[in-house]
Amino acid sequence: MSEYLNHHSTEPIIYYGGNYFDEQCLSRRFDEHAITEGIDHLERAHDPGITAHQELFGPFNRHKLDVVASALGFEYQDPTVDGFVVGSKYTRYHLDGEEPDWDRLKQYNNDDVTSLRTIVDQIRSDRRLGGYAGAVSRIT
Repeated sequence: MSEYLNHHSTEPIIYYGGNYFDEQCLSRRFDEHAITEGIDHLERAHDPGITAHQELFGPFNRHKLDVVASALGFEYQDPTVDGFVVGSKYTRYHLDGEEPDWDRLKQYNNDDVTSLRTIVDQIRSDRRLGGYAGAVSRIT
């Protein structure tokens, strides 16, 4: 992981959590495994979920990745899989060795990354236009 992060050291780390959870987990793991340079990489982490909820789209009761990306036109290949399902499958695999459906999890990861790209592209587009009205009208 360190090698990957070092190789991409000029690129931002973008994820959608809406709560800094991923950064906190990564920071703990880097600390546990003495990957000191990993913590430095987190300085370039960005969570558009927080921005989407607090600034871009205004207050609304659901700002999860799938809700926002779908409102912006993204279509999930398998909308029945979410982070909770993936976490559960990972835990079972880690604890019991129960093999998950890897193709389904890869599709989830692909959807996850591609849907995030939809949101980032919308943010960039709205910034170029000088506002966020387009995104707001799709969400509210």
